[in-house]
Amino acid sequence: MDVLALDMPLNPVPDALNDLDDYPIGANRPERVWKTGSGFQRDPAVRSHVVRRFKGTCEYCGSKGFLMPGGDRYVEAHHIIALADQGPDTLENVIAVCPEHHREAHYGADRDVLEAEMMRKLRAILKQPTWA
Repeated sequence: MDVLALDMPLNPVPDALNDLDDYPIGANRPERVWKTGSGFQRDPAVRSHVVRRFKGTCEYCGSKGFLMPGGDRYVEAHHIIALADQGPDTLENVIAVCPEHHREAHYGADRDVLEAEMMRKLRAILKQPTWA
């Protein structure tokens, strides 16, 4: 995008009286950074099984994930009880969900209610003879 084509100041002057309206400058060539941190070792077979289990359908709401270039449907594996909360990385704790419900499960106001409903649905799924 041609920055000069924008009808905005390139270097807005900060205003101490109203700094909420400052136009963010951004970066034309952002610097690459390497992050380090801690995480949890997950079993890739658990994730793979869960994502394939309902063939690209959200196990919470039933909507089909969007189509990816290879022909598969996109859903995300979600740990209902978070690994950070000592939740297990097992089929009994991981559900395939659409991106919207995955974000809601992490950041939604009713995430505790959503967690309980997801666990109920997952238990019902695992009782089906196909998955037992």
